Amino acid sequence: LEKTPDMLPALGGMVQLKMKRGEFAQARDYLHRYTALTPPSADILWAGYRIEKHLGNIQAATDYAARLQADFPDSKPTALLLREAGP
Repeated sequence: LEKTPDMLPALGGMVQLKMKRGEFAQARDYLHRYTALTPPSADILWAGYRIEKHLGNIQAATDYAARLQADFPDSKPTALLLREAGP
């Protein structure tokens, strides 16, 4: 990443790695770098939702959830979101 900071797969991988380690603030930093380079996928929006939720940023989490549902209504991450939200 230091030599090619715009490598999307590496940035996406760092988002996931930092989340698994519970390093949500760092995961958010990598997520912002990723989304500055390309429109987010359903998986990236789902990650953004989970990151912000863990950090206690309810408004940001809600924004990610809304965008995920609007842009990717039939995606697996949207189904996970709806399942988490409950009835």
